[in-house]
Amino acid sequence: MRLRAQCMILVPLLAAFAAACGGSESSQVSAPVVSIGPAALPNTPANVPYLAFASAFDNYDKWTCIELTQPVSDGHIAGRRKVCINHLARPGATEWPKGTIIVKELPDGNGGTQHLAMVKRGAGFNPYGAVGWEWFELTPGTADLIRWRGYSPPEGENYGGVAGGGLCSPCHSEVEKNDYVFSFELGGLPK
Repeated sequence: MRLRAQCMILVPLLAAFAAACGGSESSQVSAPVVSIGPAALPNTPANVPYLAFASAFDNYDKWTCIELTQPVSDGHIAGRRKVCINHLARPGATEWPKGTIIVKELPDGNGGTQHLAMVKRGAGFNPYGAVGWEWFELTPGTADLIRWRGYSPPEGENYGGVAGGGLCSPCHSEVEKNDYVFSFELGGLPK
């Protein structure tokens, strides 16, 4: 009897909560780990990762973009490089916020352009590398925008215009104090 009374109170409360949240029998529930927009994820719990899908890179060339001036690292060939970021870090920040997306355009070594990206997933992703960051190669203008993603390029991949260009995290670990981002011109973090 006591259980029945509790259920009679609990069921209407849950129904009211679902209605207030816009829930209905036909509505779909989206997982809290997914965000596809270009903005940072304010006030999300540390254990909830940001997952970038192809739409997260839409119009990246309309974000804040700069031409790079620092020397080229060993992982990339020399030439014009442009970096675009979906939002800058807040003044005084010690790391880029979860949801930060940085896209870099650089020569591919064959007269074309390679599009590489790093996305701040957070939530402990890549714990033995560039902590919190996931690496991408993009192929704009194709049906499959994301060519690869993960901790590093796939085996045998021509990364940054250098055949067998290696892994992202070991090189980016050189700038751990800038939250693994070489592009100091983006500002906002200690150098």
